[in-house]
Amino acid sequence: KIKEPPSAMVVFEDMLFCACRNTILGYNTNTFENCVGWEAHNGSVNAMVIVQNNLWTASSDRTIKIWDANTLDEVKTLEGHQNKVTSLLCTGGHVWSGSWDRSVILWDAKKLEFVQELEFVHNDAIRSMAWVERDTVWTGGASFCKSICWWNYAPWSKTP
Repeated sequence: KIKEPPSAMVVFEDMLFCACRNTILGYNTNTFENCVGWEAHNGSVNAMVIVQNNLWTASSDRTIKIWDANTLDEVKTLEGHQNKVTSLLCTGGHVWSGSWDRSVILWDAKKLEFVQELEFVHNDAIRSMAWVERDTVWTGGASFCKSICWWNYAPWSKTP
């Protein structure tokens, strides 16, 4: 049993990673035992994705951290958002991050570096993202915005 409600979960091989506040817990999916736990960020972990053998975590501390999913060593910290990072999405060789700062940042998943930023894509925080087609990403705004937009990232364009 966990002490806090999970804010994000993702599976890598036989490990379920579960974020509770700023901590990530690892559970063996065969035995259901809690195998590992660590303080991953200074703020709450809001989203996680697996990209190749890396665990990407997005946090209220405005950062994205990349962890080796096998060793759990921190690989890199990415900075670029001005507010809470609320969502992550992997599409091929890229990772998208959405934030309360109303921006979407595109990251290179192999080089682990910034590619491009779209600012003020909604009138409120970006709460969620989904991948639909080869080059199309959908973003959802928070309560004030009440909107869904989709983006074609080759080249960048917005469709209301």
